Amino acid sequence: MKFKLLGITALVLLTFLMIYDFFPKFISYIYIPKSMLLGLILLTFLIGIFMSHFDKGDSSKVTLIWQVVSLAYLFALIMIFTLVGGVSQVGLSLTDPFLWIVFFISIFDIVKGYKKMKVSQLNSDI
Repeated sequence: MKFKLLGITALVLLTFLMIYDFFPKFISYIYIPKSMLLGLILLTFLIGIFMSHFDKGDSSKVTLIWQVVSLAYLFALIMIFTLVGGVSQVGLSLTDPFLWIVFFISIFDIVKGYKKMKVSQLNSDI
């Protein structure tokens, strides 16, 4: 339960930060410096991706599903906000090489976790 609440909180926070990043005039009474905004977005995303590693009570299948969902959600937000006409103030876009590095590191972590889960399932079946 704790994992689900933290995960949903991370996604909601990430959504609000991305809305502020892509549409800063939409919420004009709040000012967040660009470097702090980028740091908060990355920190929230990484916490959302990797917090499942520290929750030992959850199954590895749920962990993998959570990682895939949060990664897909981030890219969906970037695509939708770009299509709607938003422009990231900190430079997050699908052409940003840093974003692709984070994406591939996350994919590597997901694949590694999937392989570990499959090996443990095979060992438990024997």
